[in-house]
Amino acid sequence: MAMFLFQTSIRWTACWLEVLTVSVLIGTCLFVIYVPSDVVSPSLAALALSYALNMTGIFQYTLRFWLETEAKFTSVERIQGYVNGLASEAPPIIEGRQPNSDWPEEGAITFENVDVRYREGLPLVLKSISLDIKSEEKIGIVGRTGSVLFVGTVRYNLDPFNSYTDEEIWSALEKCHMKQTVLELEGQLDALVVENGENFSVGERQLLCMSRALLRHSKILVLDEATAAIDTETDSLVQETIKEAFSDCTMLTIAHRLNTVANCDRILVLHDGQIVEFDTPANLLANEMSTFSQMLRLQNLKLKKVRRTQRR
Repeated sequence: MAMFLFQTSIRWTACWLEVLTVSVLIGTCLFVIYVPSDVVSPSLAALALSYALNMTGIFQYTLRFWLETEAKFTSVERIQGYVNGLASEAPPIIEGRQPNSDWPEEGAITFENVDVRYREGLPLVLKSISLDIKSEEKIGIVGRTGSVLFVGTVRYNLDPFNSYTDEEIWSALEKCHMKQTVLELEGQLDALVVENGENFSVGERQLLCMSRALLRHSKILVLDEATAAIDTETDSLVQETIKEAFSDCTMLTIAHRLNTVANCDRILVLHDGQIVEFDTPANLLANEMSTFSQMLRLQNLKLKKVRRTQRR
């Protein structure tokens, strides 16, 4: 669209240049006709007409070239702004402040009056969050209201810094039930992964991301809608992988499908960016007036309506 507007503006400028140069040519002709011959000789009149004709082409070409050059140099100006005027982010590893390779050792998490917004100027999405999460505890996070793969190979997505051997990568894939799937790919670990992992199903993307976390021996794992858009069979496979492969991890599971957090040690219920409940599933369900109980009943009611509609 921008290029179309640019080309049309150039064409519009060319039309007005034609009008201007034709006006100059007409003025020259009138000058030659009406000025007495004893003032302007025939040879000088012919020279004036010849130069007026040539000037139309030269004038148009020069002005259009200048306009296009000025417009195209906007890109150069912006590149210069990115090179010289844009603050660079911090390096991946800050010298002298690199943690030990086994950090964190336990996986305990403490939030103390944490406020979070998506960017400066936007309203807070989390407000004054304070809570303690013990090591290896499984926390479900729900509220009223994906996994990312990068262009490259399977190996690059699992181990972008080439820190692990093939045996370690295959072991992680096997524990996450993805070994057979990768073995069937052309190139196996060197198989191509397209933008956003579109050549894998949603469930396979989740399992590959879990393989990446398992390969790094992460002590803290955050799952954001890990089973939101997958079928029941894949959902069971993901839940089994979480239970077996990450049993010694501290886990935060963010979900709107409440059945995915029913087996967590504690459930954190958020509303309007604030904590409204934080307790075990049994205690929350025992209280019929709790927000979690009400959300669960509402979800079950919607599910029954969907099933009733499908039967019809």
